Amino acid sequence: RPARAEPANDHPRTAAAAGAVLCPRARTGPVFYVPESFHPEVTLPPRLLVHTQSAYYLMHAIMVRIAYGERDGARLKKRYLENVLGRWACQPVLECMRESGEIQRRGQYMPGSQCFLYLPAEHYRHQKLRDYVPTNPDLLRRLANARQEEDADRRRNWQPIHTVWERWQRHLRVDREQAREIIAAIPIDSNPYDVQSLIVDRIHRREHRYKVDDFGRVHNDLTNMCRVLRPALRVRGQQLSHLDIVNSQPALLAVLIGPRGNGSGERAGSGEVGLANSGEGETSSEAGSVSIYDRRGFSPVEGVGHYRALATAGRLYEHLMATTGMPRGAVKKGLLRDVFGKRGSYPCPLEDAFRASFPAVHQFIRWFNRDDHAALLRHLQRVESDLVIDRVGRRLHELRCTGCISLHDAVYCARSDIEIVEQAFRDAVTSMQMQIKLKVER
Repeated sequence: RPARAEPANDHPRTAAAAGAVLCPRARTGPVFYVPESFHPEVTLPPRLLVHTQSAYYLMHAIMVRIAYGERDGARLKKRYLENVLGRWACQPVLECMRESGEIQRRGQYMPGSQCFLYLPAEHYRHQKLRDYVPTNPDLLRRLANARQEEDADRRRNWQPIHTVWERWQRHLRVDREQAREIIAAIPIDSNPYDVQSLIVDRIHRREHRYKVDDFGRVHNDLTNMCRVLRPALRVRGQQLSHLDIVNSQPALLAVLIGPRGNGSGERAGSGEVGLANSGEGETSSEAGSVSIYDRRGFSPVEGVGHYRALATAGRLYEHLMATTGMPRGAVKKGLLRDVFGKRGSYPCPLEDAFRASFPAVHQFIRWFNRDDHAALLRHLQRVESDLVIDRVGRRLHELRCTGCISLHDAVYCARSDIEIVEQAFRDAVTSMQMQIKLKVER
């Protein structure tokens, strides 16, 4: 479907948008992000023109959820939409936008458990986004109330340390000009619906995102941002450096299946931390920490040493690349999908290579996942969160470091603070009696 031409300012239905205006991105107050050629005042029937701004919000809500990870379709809860759009306007506006082809609906609805999935029309995939400023006081009031309720629900899984991390994230800024140049070079498949511009613009407007899921993993401004855009980010006027765990998930699994430390009390090498073995199966004594050494009654023996040596040294991916001939990206993604969290019994060369090299580790994974194919991945996410968010975060707070942003197994900070972050990581790893390799990028 070809894109519509933008209606003239004197179009009779443009005036029906209740005084809404376009604005530069520096404006404060609520802003809706919609495709350039999206003009619901042209497609809505006369009886629904009074709800034009509700149609703009509906498209904006879909765009925001796609930008923050719901690429298969935005999950919009009916109750939330009714609270924002109004009980009597929600269904008519939604159905009209579907019938006119502005949005698509997928999936099935199951009361209380599953929402419909919504996507913008396909012809919007290659368009840039524009800003739309709503002025309808009733819509703004309902939106403010809904966001207040959403914020209270968002904090349901928070611990006190999450409040500290969110406060640190408020130091994050972005060089918009540099970001725009980078976005212009991103392939459309990596930036459908111009969602990277939306993420950048919300950071610029101080509309930071911070969400903790049911498994303790944090989703923030960096989670869905393309890696190539990170050089445009700033903290206290400085570009970012970061520190992360090499082969994070495999390394944490190595901690789970074997004794802690290297048995010598000496460091295993640059960037690694090793401690004397304090006994298999022990757990952290601190209250509230995850029992990362809980093996549920299973203790593999054969083959564990080889796996632990490769994983804790950050060489496991290279070993599997040499064994399978697959590129690093495919090995990294396939290891989580087809080995650590395999669902079903389909043939997989990567799993065959992993089983041949580490039979006892593979047996442990299948045993751990016997009731739920994702049980191990969720457990490793909890361990990762306990290490980075809780222990590293508390140590950073003690060291009075500010402006840090976590990204799963990594912490980003101003370049002048990278030594403090490295010290906090080493102290946290020491407290958990782990042997893992850390990587610093300045």
